[in-house]
Amino acid sequence: MSKIVHAVEASEIDVKKLFYDVLDYKWMILLCVFLGTASGAYYAYFLPNVYRATASVKVGIDDDDYAKDVISIAMGNGARNAATEKDLLVSRMLSQKALAEVDFRTHYYEVYQYRTTEIYKNSPIEVEMKRGYGVRFTLEAIDEDSYRLLIKKKTSFLMSDIVYNKVHYYGEEINTSSFELIIYKNTRLHREVYAFMIERENKVFGQTFVSQNTQNSTVLHISVEDTVARRASEYCNALVKAYVRQNIENKTSEASERLLFINQQLSTVSKDIESSSSNIEDFRKESNIVNIVHKTQNTLARLERYESDLTELLVKEELLKLFYEEVKSNRGIETLSIEGIEDKESILSSLIIKLQNALIEKRGLSQDYTNLHPLVIKIEHKIIQLKQTITNTAKNLVHNVDKRKVLLVDMIEKQKEKLKVLPQRERTFGQLDRHFKMNEEISAYLLKQKSESEMVRASTISKNKILDLALLPVFPIKPKRQSIVFIGFFLGLFLGLAMAFLRILFNSKIQTESDITSLVEYPILGTVPYIVNQAKQSSDSIKVFESVKSATAESFRHIRSNLEFMRKKKGTQIILLTSTIGQEGKTTLAVNLAAIMSLSQNRTIILNLDFRKPTLHSKFNLKNTVGLSEIINNRVTLQEVIQPTRYPYLDIISSGAIPPNPSELIHNKRMYTILEEIKKGYDMIILDTPPIGLVTDVKELMHYVDMNIYILRADYSQKEFLENIKKLYQGEKPLPLSIVLNGVKKRKGGYGYYDGHGYYEE
Repeated sequence: MSKIVHAVEASEIDVKKLFYDVLDYKWMILLCVFLGTASGAYYAYFLPNVYRATASVKVGIDDDDYAKDVISIAMGNGARNAATEKDLLVSRMLSQKALAEVDFRTHYYEVYQYRTTEIYKNSPIEVEMKRGYGVRFTLEAIDEDSYRLLIKKKTSFLMSDIVYNKVHYYGEEINTSSFELIIYKNTRLHREVYAFMIERENKVFGQTFVSQNTQNSTVLHISVEDTVARRASEYCNALVKAYVRQNIENKTSEASERLLFINQQLSTVSKDIESSSSNIEDFRKESNIVNIVHKTQNTLARLERYESDLTELLVKEELLKLFYEEVKSNRGIETLSIEGIEDKESILSSLIIKLQNALIEKRGLSQDYTNLHPLVIKIEHKIIQLKQTITNTAKNLVHNVDKRKVLLVDMIEKQKEKLKVLPQRERTFGQLDRHFKMNEEISAYLLKQKSESEMVRASTISKNKILDLALLPVFPIKPKRQSIVFIGFFLGLFLGLAMAFLRILFNSKIQTESDITSLVEYPILGTVPYIVNQAKQSSDSIKVFESVKSATAESFRHIRSNLEFMRKKKGTQIILLTSTIGQEGKTTLAVNLAAIMSLSQNRTIILNLDFRKPTLHSKFNLKNTVGLSEIINNRVTLQEVIQPTRYPYLDIISSGAIPPNPSELIHNKRMYTILEEIKKGYDMIILDTPPIGLVTDVKELMHYVDMNIYILRADYSQKEFLENIKKLYQGEKPLPLSIVLNGVKKRKGGYGYYDGHGYYEE
């Protein structure tokens, strides 16, 4: 149970540490948040408003697609289903009809507070252009009569190069190699800068959407989005009106084609009737025949009926051939009809309906996909199969008609054989009379069909009804500027946190004690807080003496206590201080450690073994005329090089003159003799040595002393320095070595006894 609690506490400490590690990069995070929010605000400010206009139509669905009477035909041919009509509403064909009533070619803009807004139908300027389509022009007003015309070429996100820049008068014709236009001023200009662009073709600028409240609803909502509110409503209304009109036009076109065929047949039949009537009259005058015997009448009646059926069959055959040619040529398939050919409940009628729906569906898919898209390929295969099936069905119908025609011809021939035995005059009269009546029946049938077709064409109305026209949008639907700013804020926050985490993750510098203990097993003697404004202090300023109750002084007391605890023998103790590289605070720590030792009335002396860059004497404002280099070379005595400081119980021996062979001096046996002599007069000897990571001068000496203190500086020393310690002493006798972490900055939630507790104040 205790292990679990300990694990939880460790986890909480890690999370807390991570939080404060991230907090160290608060200014970077705040900068990212500011830049993200500013970018979002900038983007949202310059985005144009988008307005949505919505109209509603009710789609007329035929309950009985196979109407029998004339009025049903006139009202018929409604939509097969609402989903098909959705595709039709966004088709290119319907869009082109709506574009005839709305101008998307000419675009006028006004520039105010760096934002560009499009003007529609109330622009103070008007442009008559002959050349220069698709080019954006900028107009800067100069006075009531003149203006500056510019063409800017975009070179980057914020920069543009000016391609054309000249002053002109309103109404002046401008003719260059690139463009030709005239600019007129309609009203007083309220802005200083305007822009315009005229496209070569009239094409839709916004987006069109069609939706249903429910899947089975026959009410469609047509929405048009555009940066201009008025243009959105005008185009939306033009689109729904064109949708209703095209339904009427399709039915009218179908009736007109049927009328054309009927009129052609009537013309031929009328001539036949006139000829037959004349022949009967002439024959009666010549033969004086008044009545025909009953038998002849029956034979003639049957012959007349057979020939009438044959004539209707021939008409049907012609209609079938016309229908077959239309399907084969892919002409007018959307308005294809089987009127007069087959019953509307036939298989052929069902196939035509499926083909027409498939063609509409393909037109809708072509708006969004290319011809290589799987959905387009699939519907194309379906259309080909339907056409093939319809063609085969039409062929079968023609084949059946041919069979019936052969049968009727055979029956007619049999009746004619019977007539041959009748008197020649009766037979001749019967033939003439039969031909006349047959033509009359055909004429009556065609006249009936013509009358019905004319009624259909005249009385055709659309089952699709406009429920609501689009109103002028008042408020834009997007952009959601507040949301964009929030997104920019959160993206900036995310980027800042991500950068902070990456810097923490890839930070190779030592920051806390845990960074040390995770890599090496040497004990940590203590931590020394970061001394604020250390660079501004005087050269002889020693923190322990200046602020004996400060956190810095207390940290050195803590180190002193730990040294006493780790002490293995009585008598004089020799402590060696080193580091990996310079600037890790080795000399400063040596001075302050000696100071804290002297405050406990321990006779303390500091020896400067860093012959290359000696700085110890400057800490006490003393001279460096003679020192260790001279005594090792036996030029002076020990008493001559010991320099007392202005602090009781604290002396130093400076490095002396910089020798040409500093390594040989430290390795000289004379060094050990000097240390033994110094032991007789002091309780604590502190050796300030050069960085061991740069030179190995003191490597042998480290085995001689009582304690080696390795200095690491927080936020400066690299973690790889610890790897160097392990490699340097791997396989040798373990050194009496401990680590001091220097320059630990005070922060909330930090590690260390003196971080943020507030007990020890300056």
